[in-house]
Amino acid sequence: MIPYINWTTIELGPLTLRVWGLFVAMGFLFGAYMAGRMAKSHGDDPKIIYDLTFWLMLAGLVGGRVGHILLYDPAPYITDPLSILRIWEGGLSVYGGFIACAIVGITYLRKHQVD
Repeated sequence: MIPYINWTTIELGPLTLRVWGLFVAMGFLFGAYMAGRMAKSHGDDPKIIYDLTFWLMLAGLVGGRVGHILLYDPAPYITDPLSILRIWEGGLSVYGGFIACAIVGITYLRKHQVD
């Protein structure tokens, strides 16, 4: 029988890490590392990939939050606009994050003339 492990948080003193977010961050960093290696093997500058990774992470967070606010339930954010900044309470949309990352990624790569 396969054991079921309910592992949602990691407590590091006063800091609580969510396992899902930790794995997303690790996947992002591993993907950036592998993309940088591929760029280097193709004769491109891996620094462009690493810089792009930072902007994509930022775009994913901002776009995900904006998407959540616009697509799901904007009423609480209209009554309390400061709650928009409280991302630790949850509320990110994969649609908003994807659209923001696509826009930022295409713009960044065109600006740096990367095929």
